[in-house]
Amino acid sequence: MQTQFFDQIVEEYRWTADPELIKFFREALELHLIWIRDCFDPDGDGIYESYINTWPTDSQWYNGGGCAEETSYAYRGHLAARDMARNAGDKKAEDYHNQMLGKITKGFFSKLWITDKGYAGSYREQGGHERLHTDPWLYSIFLPVDAGLVTAEQSIESVYYTEWALQNDRMPYGGRQVWASNWIPGIWSVRELWPGDNYHLALSYFLAGLPDDGYDIFRGTFLRTAFNHLSPGNLGGVQGGLDFGDCIHPFARTLVSGLFGYLPDYPNNKVKIAPQFPSAWNNASIEVPDVKIAFTRNKTKVNYSVRLAKTANLELLLPVQTSDVKNVMLNGKKADWKLKPGIGCSLVFIEINSATNAEVVIETGKSSSFSAIETLMGNVGDKMKIDVGDAQIISVKDPQGIFDSVKVEKGSFSAKLKGSKGFHTVIAEVMAGKAPQWRVFRIRINDPAGDAREADRYVEKVPKDATFDSINILGKLNADITTIYKQQYLSPRPNTVSVRLGTDGYSPWTFWHWKKFSPEIKTDQVNSMLDGSNRLVTPQGVPFIWTEGEKNVAFTSMWDNYPHKIEFPVGKSGDAIWFLVSGSTNVMQCQIANAVVRLNYEDGQTDSLELVPPVNYWNLSTIDSHATAPGQGSRTDYTAEVDRFCLPAKLPETVRLGENCRAMLLNLKMRKGTVLKSVTLEALSQEVVVGLIGISVMKSP
Repeated sequence: MQTQFFDQIVEEYRWTADPELIKFFREALELHLIWIRDCFDPDGDGIYESYINTWPTDSQWYNGGGCAEETSYAYRGHLAARDMARNAGDKKAEDYHNQMLGKITKGFFSKLWITDKGYAGSYREQGGHERLHTDPWLYSIFLPVDAGLVTAEQSIESVYYTEWALQNDRMPYGGRQVWASNWIPGIWSVRELWPGDNYHLALSYFLAGLPDDGYDIFRGTFLRTAFNHLSPGNLGGVQGGLDFGDCIHPFARTLVSGLFGYLPDYPNNKVKIAPQFPSAWNNASIEVPDVKIAFTRNKTKVNYSVRLAKTANLELLLPVQTSDVKNVMLNGKKADWKLKPGIGCSLVFIEINSATNAEVVIETGKSSSFSAIETLMGNVGDKMKIDVGDAQIISVKDPQGIFDSVKVEKGSFSAKLKGSKGFHTVIAEVMAGKAPQWRVFRIRINDPAGDAREADRYVEKVPKDATFDSINILGKLNADITTIYKQQYLSPRPNTVSVRLGTDGYSPWTFWHWKKFSPEIKTDQVNSMLDGSNRLVTPQGVPFIWTEGEKNVAFTSMWDNYPHKIEFPVGKSGDAIWFLVSGSTNVMQCQIANAVVRLNYEDGQTDSLELVPPVNYWNLSTIDSHATAPGQGSRTDYTAEVDRFCLPAKLPETVRLGENCRAMLLNLKMRKGTVLKSVTLEALSQEVVVGLIGISVMKSP
């Protein structure tokens, strides 16, 4: 939590520029930035590992990988250190911090940012295949926005991820809340519905210029915690404490800096006022020791009043909903102003030198309705036409590259959808009368043909009269599955200051805190499925050869305990091939291939089946932290109802081999008439062990 403490002091520095604060804080911040560089970015690539530095990181870790959280904090820290150096006349230190800011920016966008999706991934693996995990949690989204690490356009892109990818709960009294991640089983603390996270998410929406969406989260969270929860006026949640500090701070920032748009930068003698009131509001006001802001609006007049406790150069960005601004008055005189584009509205921009107050009256023509974000849908290859009404299109921004040959016409633009399946953002800059605006379009691209091809790769159900040829893999077996958590997984491990999985291959550090140790794995239900001495028939009707004794599974792993990959001779043709797979995984390996099964045909062609939790690969046992927070006891397995959102519509087939031991039953259709030479199982994720128990080739009647 040291990083968050320093980040809070950075915020205090921006609000006050207190010389007494700077006197002790500058040196401390410099040392802190050196410390996080040496500990969390030892390879100097500009992305930093997070080490239990945010509220929900108790049971979450990155095993040495760089991520958005600490990287964002480092960026904000270097911005503050640079400004302190510049104001102190320390050119050498200023240049160093500018260099670090450049390195962090380059690292973030080259290693974490997903251009064709418009958001940052969760982390980049250190070692192994150095893959980017593309299933981020809330912190990967709102911290880069808050830090100013992403542009205004990228902020608009980023926050959209939280709407379609993460679970959103509508509150019965209005508003919504967003769950932290899709990482399951939902052990403490990786997938919580936490007020502090939602306040910070709301802040990122406000900073992105999306007031209606920001207020939807802010309102939903505040009404739930303060009026329908443990204690009246509470800001925290049941998982933490009443008025937990992790909630008070983001609540206050979201209210004052987000909703009312008070963004002080006193070290540079600047204060920006950029209110983010919901589009339907006609009045609002707030008074805190630092600032007083009031807003009223009628049909043709908008009033803003700003009073600062301390003089600064004021920068006002004041939203108006009109196609024509007639006049702007500042403190009773005609103002020097510009009109800039806002999302669905326009922004009156005014700069005032050395001010403590600003009384702004904006006279408009007929007010126009707020142009809300529009959600559209189409299929890959479709031509899509997008209307902008009476507005004139200035430009179309397609940051994720989903359009081919954009054609602009009067009041609309059209293009062919060439982008990948998924959820995307397009921004059009328009002139609505005399007022510039940004129009934001959320576009979902479907690929029904691709979905059909993918579904056709698998056997939905075992045919009634199918025959099977079970493959003998006895010579490849290398372990007893019941001993998977009795090993010492010592290498390779990152040679860094890192949180990582325990040496038993099961336990995050919190499990030891709660005196929860790895479970005993048994195969005591195998005998009930044996049909003959060594033929195991699953409840689904698929037979495999089972071997009693010391070795009953062929394990692969990126740990040195087992080979990275194993090839199994097959030498047969058929209609489909079935696999009985079992092993370990963990919450930090969700939505990425933990291993791959490759089909190697005699003619040189190949096919593959990726094992991806929680889609088709689950840990062989429950993952139980024994956490004492409310609601934790029911979240030890993938089937917990509270985490159903994270699972595929159809759950994968499993086979119960015994206490704390299940296997996954998987299949892949084979190329007809072609001999399958062999099958290869290769581990891809660090900190997991993936094993093959049996292979069976099926022929349909």
